[in-house]
Amino acid sequence: MMQMVVFQMKCDWVDVISGRGCMKDEFGFTLVNYKRLIHCGDQLIHEPFILASQAAQVYYVEDEMCRDWHVVVKTRPKDLFHMGDYTFCESERFVQQTLGNIVEDDNEHMIWTRSDMEGPTIDNQELKTNEVDEPNSEEDF
Repeated sequence: MMQMVVFQMKCDWVDVISGRGCMKDEFGFTLVNYKRLIHCGDQLIHEPFILASQAAQVYYVEDEMCRDWHVVVKTRPKDLFHMGDYTFCESERFVQQTLGNIVEDDNEHMIWTRSDMEGPTIDNQELKTNEVDEPNSEEDF
């Protein structure tokens, strides 16, 4: 069974008719008057709740010139950045990278001797004529 949870927030509703409970000043700031509240819950249609998705976080600064009015200031949550919209696609396009032949199999151009050290030189004919003692021959047992 799936449970659904809905968050509601109780709000104070200010009369938004210009000049009564809400106004803009000459600098473009929105001011509200908390002495002009509406939807106080007197009637069922005046329910003072909204969904959390409809809310924005603000704080209010009391206006020094008009004591009944408060300036509305929207907040920006700390360490939260809008990075644009991202749409996830399961079949994202990709660039196929073709690697060349990274393993060299040409033995003619390979160097099989070390040039940084001197070592004994063994004649190939001498190796063929000398017997080599094999460690696991039957005579060792």
